[in-house]
Amino acid sequence: MAPIVLDHIAIGARQLTDAPEFLVGELGGIASYGGPTGDYVFWTWDYPGGARLEVLEPEGPPGSFLY
Repeated sequence: MAPIVLDHIAIGARQLTDAPEFLVGELGGIASYGGPTGDYVFWTWDYPGGARLEVLEPEGPPGSFLY
């Protein structure tokens, strides 16, 4: 059986600005890249060994991707 390769984990949050305190301060992540998509704003943090966490903040009208 071939190994399963996980690219990243995405987490929805009310405010993207709340994420760095924990993801960098507690978990030691390094801010990578992100930006607006129209339905949400995202940012990613990289970790040793190739792990990556992505945080998504809703943007746009209620009923869109994260609302």
